[in-house]
Amino acid sequence: GDFSQGNTLVGYYKGKNAAEYIAAAGYDAVSMGNHEFDYTFDILLDNMKVLTDAGVKVVDSNVINKETLVAAQQDPDRYRGLIDANAIFEKDGIKVGVFGLDTAETLTKASPSNVKLVNFLDKEDMFKAAQAQVDELKAAGCDYIIALTHLGVDEESVGRRSVDVASAVKGIDLIIDGHSHTVMDGGEKVNDTLIVSTGSYLANVGTVVVD
Repeated sequence: GDFSQGNTLVGYYKGKNAAEYIAAAGYDAVSMGNHEFDYTFDILLDNMKVLTDAGVKVVDSNVINKETLVAAQQDPDRYRGLIDANAIFEKDGIKVGVFGLDTAETLTKASPSNVKLVNFLDKEDMFKAAQAQVDELKAAGCDYIIALTHLGVDEESVGRRSVDVASAVKGIDLIIDGHSHTVMDGGEKVNDTLIVSTGSYLANVGTVVVD
């Protein structure tokens, strides 16, 4: 998350060029952060379309559309499949399930006009949504479950942090986190879940080897 913001170049193009960079780099999936909502909701959807047209899955299971269903009926080609709850990938014979979570702090950290069409499942409701994603992906035969989260570990976010998700939800193998710009060298283990975070602004590139 937060790939739509961060420096003057990306801000000037309202995140579109960042989406183009991600597509060119060959990402499999991304989740959104609060800064994806810095511009208008239409711009967010346009940026997500750049990704999905390139085969990059945008996954967020706790972002709930309010009125976009009406818009989707009017313009289905624009809205269809831009943001999914999860995605499944086959890697060397391993079935990997990926789902996303975005912080509910977006509702107060973005302009109200930019988030009026969405709501965010938060805290206990977010945990339930995450558990439902794990159960669904396991039922689909996934061998490994990854949560792409924009939650962070800051004290101000207690109750909705990645460590809170790992404590409350069973079956997540790996959480790749953002939001708090935390560097977790070697990751942090919570119950059976490994949480990793590489800081911000490509200061570090993280690698997790699954054996």
